[in-house]
Amino acid sequence: MGLYLKAYRSQYGILLLGHISEKATWEDQKRNLTFNFNELINDLKKEAKNILDTRMDIKGLEVIGLNFSSPPTKKQPSQKLKQGI
Repeated sequence: MGLYLKAYRSQYGILLLGHISEKATWEDQKRNLTFNFNELINDLKKEAKNILDTRMDIKGLEVIGLNFSSPPTKKQPSQKLKQGI
């Protein structure tokens, strides 16, 4: 965030981040942290709030995450469990 793609005299920004792969985690190498997609979005929202708290020229920032990846599949019980063996 900051000045990336900032239009002249703009006071609002939005980051729309979509997740379509099976990748499960992202690494922040500077802070030595690993995030799942929801944690990544929450971390970016915290960063946006920090920017809003320190930059009086910015009136609004929003981070939105859209998870298009397939949900994890549930493991089927083994045949022995189904039959009560």
